[in-house]
Amino acid sequence: MPVIATPNLDNATLLLFEKNFERLAANKETKLLNSPAIKHMDIKGISNISRIEGNELVNVTAKGRNPEKQYLPIRNDNRISTAERFTGTYLLDNYDKVVKLISDPTSELFENLADAKKRLTDKCIIDAAVGSVLVGEPNKAATTLTAAQDGVKTIDGTTEFSYKKVISKAITTFKNQYVDVDGVTLAISATEEEALRDDPNYTNALYSNQNTIDKGTITNASGFHVVTFAGNENGGATVDLPILPESEGVRQNVLLAPKSIGFAVEIGRLDCVRSSSHVNSWEITIDMYVKAVRLQGSKIIIIKSTM
Repeated sequence: MPVIATPNLDNATLLLFEKNFERLAANKETKLLNSPAIKHMDIKGISNISRIEGNELVNVTAKGRNPEKQYLPIRNDNRISTAERFTGTYLLDNYDKVVKLISDPTSELFENLADAKKRLTDKCIIDAAVGSVLVGEPNKAATTLTAAQDGVKTIDGTTEFSYKKVISKAITTFKNQYVDVDGVTLAISATEEEALRDDPNYTNALYSNQNTIDKGTITNASGFHVVTFAGNENGGATVDLPILPESEGVRQNVLLAPKSIGFAVEIGRLDCVRSSSHVNSWEITIDMYVKAVRLQGSKIIIIKSTM
């Protein structure tokens, strides 16, 4: 009786699949991951990032030598972050197709997986910037702080998203909190990018340099590096999973100063196995761990806009 061999993916093919994806994902830099806003941290376990708020030195007014020590309060807290897990599985019904998809680093499967990883990374960074943060102090129970309680400022640009209304005000807000505006990243949707592109100030050399509008896109808003994401529009574009938070016709655009977000990402597993529930089918699964935490509220500004 003849023996029919069942096709199986060998370890070499699976290893090639994983390595090809890692190279592709690394080459496709996300819009936020490599910005100055990110401080990279370890993905393993719980991250307790210690932070000490600034103090002012005390003026010595007493005359004479050897003044007494002036003890300053240390406002110390730990930013607590744990890894979240994300996964997704593709179901395919043709062995030859599977082998081709996972062996070819230019296949649409690789492109889809890399794009999904990129969007997920940026969304987790934005969610950490505008969401609540778990904060603990020595010998005290941890507490949850909203963005506003943590010092994140909000600028209302719902009536007008322009240099005068939001960009100029954001520069002043940062400077009044001793936040250096050099290296700040502005994350906006295509609608807000269009509003800035049409602002006369960005065609005026007094407000911008010649590289502000590059190939029809705003790349620099008065020193802020601009990154643009897809967003919903009333009567216009529809996005299933927008990266910038949207609710009740209002979008939250975000300004991120350098080292304002702690972040880590790791691929737990990238695998291709025979399906246990479908006939002659294969399942391709990606398993990822992501960790993000806001490090300092004063380094982040939310700019509201109308969708």
